[in-house]
Amino acid sequence: MVTRVDGETSEQGVANAFRNHFRNVYSNHETPAHLSLRDEFIGKFHAYYNSHINDTLAPFYLSWADMMDIMSELKAGKSSASFIKPEHIFYGSTKLVCHLQLLFNSMIQHGFVVTDFLKGEITPIVKDSRGDVADSSNYRGITLGVLISKLFEIALNRKIIPFLDSDSLQFGFKRRTSTSHALYVLHSTIDYFTKRN
Repeated sequence: MVTRVDGETSEQGVANAFRNHFRNVYSNHETPAHLSLRDEFIGKFHAYYNSHINDTLAPFYLSWADMMDIMSELKAGKSSASFIKPEHIFYGSTKLVCHLQLLFNSMIQHGFVVTDFLKGEITPIVKDSRGDVADSSNYRGITLGVLISKLFEIALNRKIIPFLDSDSLQFGFKRRTSTSHALYVLHSTIDYFTKRN
């Protein structure tokens, strides 16, 4: 357990140090590059929306079987930003799953996500355990979301994954690959040419 961060030793002081650090890390979103990308996205989104306004949503609605598959992806004991935990879903009534199915399909139908789905708690995780654990810049934040929003995210991923594609050179955030694969290739290449002068 870390007892000192950025010179602060009290619980409130450590919490404030992390708050200030992550506020600085996550608040710089009005850069010219960000604004340009946002404008590009909005333009492309409006064009896509207008060309697909009459498409049917039927293939994207969640069936009972979809809901059962989604629930099976939850893992017991996982943290959440709300009081609702995976065990509530596992041991809850089938009526709960029915209500979640209605909620999710309503959100798909109306293109609206409830505001609480956008909330989360940022938890600091040490980047380098051999580094200075008393320095807030040695931490990255992970966001714990609301469990119900996690279920909806799983549902959306199942429905839209066939439409998503990424570059063959992307290794991070991709199933069955990681940045360690790319780093291995880089190290192997460097070793090859270093040994041959």
